[in-house]
Amino acid sequence: MMKIAAALAALLLTVSAAPAQAAVQDAWTPTVTCASGQFTGVWTGEDEFGLPATWVSGEIQPCEPPAPGDQFGVIYYVEDPKIGILGYVHLARLRPYGPTQPSTFAGTVDKSVGPLLRICLAYDDGALLACMKPVLGPGVHNEQPPIEVLAKAPVVQVVRGYGTDPSCATCV
Repeated sequence: MMKIAAALAALLLTVSAAPAQAAVQDAWTPTVTCASGQFTGVWTGEDEFGLPATWVSGEIQPCEPPAPGDQFGVIYYVEDPKIGILGYVHLARLRPYGPTQPSTFAGTVDKSVGPLLRICLAYDDGALLACMKPVLGPGVHNEQPPIEVLAKAPVVQVVRGYGTDPSCATCV
């Protein structure tokens, strides 16, 4: 059953993800001013190494047609003992909007950033559309901050090779 879920997630990513960009941007600079979106599915199981894994899918639609180069992404929220709640957006995993709307996406949750409070779909820093509690096993905090708190938390833009595995093609 778990292998079926993994295969389904990989198929969804291949079929529904927007085309990959040739180069990773140094900064997230969207021009979209509003959007609607949601997570449409979540599956839990084991990855190819037998470790717990979470796959998510969703959709996003900007209010107006996006400009070339506009991207959306998933922000990972963690709680740093010294800073408090902090978000990470992985520039290597930003996705361009698809040629038709809404744009759909699917992929695995990146576990390398540590225990996550929430993962949120966003069209810009602090512009959160939907959030969900990731299912990652032991060590995940039970207390979940409201979306308004997350939207005000500082967000770090992670470039290739910093704090995550940039070769994770299926991670969102």
